[in-house]
Amino acid sequence: MNRPEALADLDIANPAEIGAWFQDLADEQASVHLEGPAGQTWTLQAQRVQPGSHALELRLPSLKPEAPAWVLQGPVQAHATLNRIRLDFELPAARELRVNGGLPLLCLPLPALLRRHQRRQAFRVQPTSLHHPRAWLPRPGALPLCLRTADLSAGGLSLLWPASQPLPHPGDLLPGVELELGRDQRVALQLQVQHLDETRAEPDPRVGCAFVGLSPQTERQLALYLDNLQRRQRGLR
Repeated sequence: MNRPEALADLDIANPAEIGAWFQDLADEQASVHLEGPAGQTWTLQAQRVQPGSHALELRLPSLKPEAPAWVLQGPVQAHATLNRIRLDFELPAARELRVNGGLPLLCLPLPALLRRHQRRQAFRVQPTSLHHPRAWLPRPGALPLCLRTADLSAGGLSLLWPASQPLPHPGDLLPGVELELGRDQRVALQLQVQHLDETRAEPDPRVGCAFVGLSPQTERQLALYLDNLQRRQRGLR
């Protein structure tokens, strides 16, 4: 794709979305890395999310409810990684040490803002059987061409091109495309052909395309769609 090393960033402020991300971290018992204002570091483990109180519990690395002073007060940045997605946030000011079920914990409210970073090429999913996104390509003097997608990422997609239609060439622009993400959700975008793959056993060749000039709103719609699809796929495993 055009920018394979670019980062797909998304600021998340919706409390339900933030809670869902931290629940995923707790399910994976993911490491949460803290960094203090003077460069101090400390690593904890996501233990539990309390949905009713919007609270987060992080397990301490020791067997005692003890933590460095800088962890309990002042600005502390934190990050965690989930399936190659990096999540950055700042610890809320209210923090306390507790023991729950014999486990020493750092307890705090969920942050009000979460920033997600992911390499666009890593942000790629195979559509599940629940829904296969389709792309509608305009054709002068004819009905739009409806194409199935083979995969989808934050940077582009692959189209299954009908053998009855002439193939585009790498570098060709495909303007005015509508990508159907759901029964009632379509996004308008422009594609640029990157490569052709006619070596697979599929009857229709794959046409790899990059997104060109996405609006911030469209980028967010795609990112949320991919987030939800990844969660559904993890739930099916």
